[in-house]
Amino acid sequence: MLDSIENCETVIVENYQDFKYTDMLILPGVGSFDTGMKLLKKRELCKPLIDYANKKNLLGICLGMQLISEGSEEGSEEGLGIISGYFKKFPKEDFNSKSLKVPCMGWNFVEYSLEKGYLSHEYAINGVTRYYFVHSYYYAGPEENVCGWSNHGIKYGVVINNKKTIGVQFHPEKSHDFGRKFLKNWINKNYEKTS
Repeated sequence: MLDSIENCETVIVENYQDFKYTDMLILPGVGSFDTGMKLLKKRELCKPLIDYANKKNLLGICLGMQLISEGSEEGSEEGLGIISGYFKKFPKEDFNSKSLKVPCMGWNFVEYSLEKGYLSHEYAINGVTRYYFVHSYYYAGPEENVCGWSNHGIKYGVVINNKKTIGVQFHPEKSHDFGRKFLKNWINKNYEKTS
């Protein structure tokens, strides 16, 4: 999907030395929190990722979003702490005692925060912003970090950001035209800043 976006040349980063070849970095992921953090530690990528996030643009997708936080109830490892807040497991019931399906899987709408500079129309197609989700844990951090919300029995943050780092709980790469538009906007906004 990234190769189809103008101004986007992709490089797979195997180690921190590869960071010098990037203007923007995507930390993707599907899997468990502890396994992801242990892999980053094994490859000695934790400190380089934190340093990178202080200088350049970083996008965490799904597990990548969780890894840039302080941690998750899913495991005992500490997160990278690039964005404050933790991830909690979805409750078994919503506030009306209605049973919730966990994991949250499928298409869902996202409401972006206008106050934080995220204009829904920039990401919308025919007035709609919807993406594909697969996850069992949700962001339960400071609201000032949240710039996009969704609802799965409870309203929760699905887009978080801090300076040059953004995390999204949905999968742009599985979200067809909506995901392509999100990635294109993220790349183009950051490409203009680095050019």
